Amino acid sequence: MIEWNIQTRLRGATGPMYLHTALQLDTGQLIGLYGPSGAGKTTLLRILAGLFPPQSGLIRFDGETWLNTADRVFLSPRQRGIGFVFQDYALFPNMTVAGNLRYALGRGQAADIVQELLKVMELEDLASQYPSRLSGGQQQRLALARALVQQPQLLLLDEPFSALDTELRQKLGHYLRRVHERYHLTTILVSHDVDALQELADVLLHMEQGTVQPIPLHTQPFKVLGIIVDIENTAQGRWLTLDTPQGTQRIHLEQQLAAAWQLGDAVSLSLQHQ
Repeated sequence: MIEWNIQTRLRGATGPMYLHTALQLDTGQLIGLYGPSGAGKTTLLRILAGLFPPQSGLIRFDGETWLNTADRVFLSPRQRGIGFVFQDYALFPNMTVAGNLRYALGRGQAADIVQELLKVMELEDLASQYPSRLSGGQQQRLALARALVQQPQLLLLDEPFSALDTELRQKLGHYLRRVHERYHLTTILVSHDVDALQELADVLLHMEQGTVQPIPLHTQPFKVLGIIVDIENTAQGRWLTLDTPQGTQRIHLEQQLAAAWQLGDAVSLSLQHQ
């Protein structure tokens, strides 16, 4: 069980905001988190990781207290066993692919995990390359592999799909689900790509104005209002990127349902999760 009860004041996109969230979730799940920009999603990840101290709160993971402000308990990220994939990858440009992984090894940790992760993430042939020579998808896989070097209990990912096209999003989602299951992780994935979260997540959370609410998966229809800012045609249909009040969202529709829509069109969709 991962449980938290966190309160802290923040400066959100529209001004001062109060983050107050309390949840209990089973460990071992892949948890999807979405919401508008400035809702507090990245701050919540940083608090869970031990990178940002809240004003007050409690965090427990499988019975171990990571944070208890009343008792002045505050474990470091290393003590918590955290893997964090940052939005900008945060790779070391002067180190090779293998070097980035070796640098993440803990003191006295066997280096076998480096070769294992290179193989799992299909980076073996790129081990001697530098990050600048990698594609966006390869850099993201390297960032994910590096976060797994110390075999964390909790893996946190902040918008890993944001710079990737549809095909690379799908591939990274495949790698993410593979390592989540292989290493028995608890994973929290922040993304604006609600379709991707629906496909990957065991639990879906929505965050807005500093509060978090569970959303039933694959059961309730949902309504999307927005302006079409991008259209991508694939063999399976059309991907529409919409500018909505909740932020950018990507929706997949059959070709005939979206054939008449063009860039700049305002649309209102009532969709049923598949």
